[in-house]
Amino acid sequence: MNSSSGLSPSGLNDPCFVPLGPTVIIVPARAGDVGQGDGGKSGEESFFLADLASGRVIDPTLASAERQVARGDITLILTTDSDAIADHVAARQAGWLIRKRGQEESERGNSYFAVLDTARRWAEEQSGKTFSTILVLEPSHPFRPVGLITEAADLLAHNPALDTAVSVVPEYGNLWVADSYGHLDRIQTREGSVFYREIAGLTLMMRASCMDRGSLMGQDVGFIVVEEQWALIDLHEPSGLAMARRFEGVLDL
Repeated sequence: MNSSSGLSPSGLNDPCFVPLGPTVIIVPARAGDVGQGDGGKSGEESFFLADLASGRVIDPTLASAERQVARGDITLILTTDSDAIADHVAARQAGWLIRKRGQEESERGNSYFAVLDTARRWAEEQSGKTFSTILVLEPSHPFRPVGLITEAADLLAHNPALDTAVSVVPEYGNLWVADSYGHLDRIQTREGSVFYREIAGLTLMMRASCMDRGSLMGQDVGFIVVEEQWALIDLHEPSGLAMARRFEGVLDL
C-alpha cells in the first residue's frame, strides 16, 4: 500500500480517519534532550528540540492531530518534560491533555515504550475512557504525505489480525553490513529484492491490546510505504532542520 502523493505539513490536508473505537493520539516532546545530544541518533546537539517551545516545529504535528478530533471519539495528549512546551500547547485551547513529566521520568531513565504507555494510562484516568487504539505522532517528522494517517487506520480496520500499522520507506540497491572488525560484507539478496526501513515517527498506530502485551509493534505489523523523500526529514538532525527551514514561506513551519 502506498501513501498518497502531495506535500502537506504534518497532514494538514489529510482526510480525517474514522477511528477504531476510542482513540488516543499521543505527541511526545522530549525537551530534556536539548544540549545533550539526541539520544545517540547522530551524536550532535538536537537543534530541533531547541525550537519546540516556540511552536516553530511542533505546531504542524499538533494541527495534524487536532484535525482528527471532529471525526470520532478521539483524545489528544501531549507528554513533555518542558514547562515552555506545555504552556505553548495549552495556549492553543484545543482540548489537549498535558502530562508534564518530572526529572525522574525523563526518557533517558525510561524506555520509549514506558513513556507512551504511561501517557496512555494517565489519559484514560483523566478522560474516564478505555482506549482501543493508540496513534503516535512524533514532532520530529513534520512532513507527512496526504492521507498517511487515514491509510494507517484503514489498514487496521480492514485487517483485524494486525496489531500495528507503521510507515516504512523502501531501500533499493545493494546493502552492506559491518562485522565486529569493521569489515563490510554485502547482504546477499535475490535480484530485485527491496528492503523496508521503519519510520515510526511519521505514523505509528497500534491496538491497545498490543501495548497491553508490552510491545509497540506486536507480532503482526502492517506497512504503509512512503516513497516521498521529503517526508523522511528528521528534525533531530541539524541537516534535517536546515532542509525543513527551506520550506519556510511554502509550508507553515
